[in-house]
Amino acid sequence: MKLQLRRILVAFGLIAFLGASTLYAVPGSVILKLSDGTHTVNVTDEGANDMYTVAGGIPDGLGFVDWSGLIGGWTVDDANGAGYPYNPAGTLSLSSMVHASTKGTLDIWLTQTNLVGNAQFQFNFDSNLQGSSPGVSVSYAAYVGYQNTAFEQSSLIASSGPLAPSPTSNSGSSLGTFTSASPYSLTLRTTITAASPSTVVYGGDVAIQSQPVPEPATVLLLGTGIAGLAWRVRKSGRRRSSQ
Repeated sequence: MKLQLRRILVAFGLIAFLGASTLYAVPGSVILKLSDGTHTVNVTDEGANDMYTVAGGIPDGLGFVDWSGLIGGWTVDDANGAGYPYNPAGTLSLSSMVHASTKGTLDIWLTQTNLVGNAQFQFNFDSNLQGSSPGVSVSYAAYVGYQNTAFEQSSLIASSGPLAPSPTSNSGSSLGTFTSASPYSLTLRTTITAASPSTVVYGGDVAIQSQPVPEPATVLLLGTGIAGLAWRVRKSGRRRSSQ
């Protein structure tokens, strides 16, 4: 009886460990990337280019990246993004303010790896191009990466645009679901395009909010069931001993 009980408890410990390692996988660092096709800047959370850091005296800086500067002919007044642990795991948000007098494309990316679980998600965007020339546009996209690599674009799960300048801001949202049996990455992309030499004045944000399943309660329920089985085995053993 003791051997049987020991086997059950060992099995429970193994299952709980495997379940916890899957459900509580630690997400990778939040990474911001900006590129005009020629010049590229990478900003890793708490890295050298990050302007919002715990090391710099900001207590809630972990999971939040911030940068400003020049990318070729583009002036990035501010680009910031947030993921875990600043946001709940599976939620990314990307905001940027840009101006320029140029022609070309500026891509702004935000990514985080090692997320787990199937997920329902909501995709939101809000853009403002007031003051920009005709021919300027912005588009947004969200990707899930099944190879779990940074900035992976293996599967487009939501997008919007291109959006042109208008007297008011453009905003919207959509809902969806994706399935993953192993850790995956999420990536957001903002693409600002000037089809000809143009004045660009942009401010906006894009976000994806996902709700991974199964929830940790699954492991708890499993543990409760095994613990109950162990109790019944122990009780059965006591009855045999008393007979």
